[in-house]
Amino acid sequence: MTEIRQHKRVEEFMRSRQILKPDDPNTDGKITSVDNPEMAHLREFVNENLKKTFSNEDFSWLAENIKSEDIFKQHLGVIGLRKILARKTNTPIQDVIDINLVPRLLYFMERDDQPHLQLEAAWALTNVCSGSTFQTKSIIDKGGIKSFVRLLKNRPLNISEQAIWALGNISAEGSSQRDVILEEGALDSVVEILLANIDNKKLWSHGRWALSNMCRGRPAPRFEYVFKSFPIFIDALQTEENPEVLGDCIWALTYFSEAKERIPFIIEAGTIPKLVNHLRKPQLSILIPALRVIGNILLGSQEQCEYVLENGILPYYDELIKHPNKAIQREICWSISNLVTSQKVIEELIQFPDIIKTLMKILESEAIDLRQEVLWTFRNIFKNGSINAIDQVVNGDFFEIIKSILQEGHHDHKCIALEAIYYLLETTRRFGRIGTVYDLSLIHI
Repeated sequence: MTEIRQHKRVEEFMRSRQILKPDDPNTDGKITSVDNPEMAHLREFVNENLKKTFSNEDFSWLAENIKSEDIFKQHLGVIGLRKILARKTNTPIQDVIDINLVPRLLYFMERDDQPHLQLEAAWALTNVCSGSTFQTKSIIDKGGIKSFVRLLKNRPLNISEQAIWALGNISAEGSSQRDVILEEGALDSVVEILLANIDNKKLWSHGRWALSNMCRGRPAPRFEYVFKSFPIFIDALQTEENPEVLGDCIWALTYFSEAKERIPFIIEAGTIPKLVNHLRKPQLSILIPALRVIGNILLGSQEQCEYVLENGILPYYDELIKHPNKAIQREICWSISNLVTSQKVIEELIQFPDIIKTLMKILESEAIDLRQEVLWTFRNIFKNGSINAIDQVVNGDFFEIIKSILQEGHHDHKCIALEAIYYLLETTRRFGRIGTVYDLSLIHI
């Protein structure tokens, strides 16, 4: 059987996002979330304070207001805190933790009778979650995950959206936090919110990003927890306009595609032609995960490999294998090594001689990880290809390169090179080429 391998994944960091828009229309301007006529004065007070600016110098007295039992002071304190936490630099996240404001803000998140206070507290804590792992843990340890998940259900949309942001940030901290969020049913709730607000593009971008963090990490999450998000990511391949979020969604799809039993499900959803189309994009954040998903599909059956070929992947490989980014080259070399599993596929590959030439250049290079994938490619071509294919691939330089690898190369490279030589001899002799130039060239190695 042809050797098919899964290489180690070098995952790009899942980003925590800080909400940096203190003038967001969901909160600033006239608020409508306080509907009790008796609270008209509070509404007016809140609207006036939403117009104000605050600085880090205001932190101490804002904290005192947050600790107050007066509802007006509570609103003022949390509005000001939220605004200074939304700054791009010198945010007092650690100060919030040090003076024990987190439990107070979590308490405000429980105040269903004060929706605007609830919203501001959720927003402030979302930005605390954008800090360091230690800072995010200060919220998790005090029951923050359950509090945010609670806000996903039967709440005004602007409050639920804040909870989505926060849970996306917390999911980025690691698989243990992610799994707690999934066990609480957060992913299903986020999907329901998105489907109920189908025309809200901003919400969908935020939601897709959060869902992508809930579906990523090692070990991978249990499929029954995340499968409902799959259509959301597939839809993103056609409708998501933000390149960063699109890249996040495709990274999530890499995890769906790692299990071979899910490959038919992915193919039936029309994923491959959409991903191939995205290979025209210049952003590495899109190209690398798109190539990874396609590469994972190539680990499947022969029919699945041929389906990828039918969707025109080779012209993109022909272009992208020359890409200056090493990660792009690595993905393509790995994919090609797993693609060449039959004579039919190999015959199609050799119709792109520039791919073969580039593979030969990589074999001569000092790029150790790329060289190993290329050696696997030639090994598999020699095992599965026809004598015509071998004639197209092998030239005099090849034997000199193999000789150099056997003399000075990495141990693993030597082993693969020896297997390649073995299969080259086996195939040529099977086709009656005993005593040919191949045999003579190998004598000198």
